Amino acid sequence: MKYVVNAIQPFIDNSEKYLGKDYSSELIAFYNNGIPDFLKNNIETKYYQTVCRYIRRMKKLVGAKEVKLMI
Repeated sequence: MKYVVNAIQPFIDNSEKYLGKDYSSELIAFYNNGIPDFLKNNIETKYYQTVCRYIRRMKKLVGAKEVKLMI
């Protein structure tokens, strides 16, 4: 999974504003699966900042309640 996340993450970063409306559940699943794997392999502070950015994106897509369930 981590290789998939690394390979398509730039695409997601650039396209999320267009995909979010129609594919929010898929994006949330991507983040739910990708964030834990990302953190297992990247433990430096700069990576935690990246994860926080992704969590904020998730909140915009589905709201805070669903994101709290993930955390």
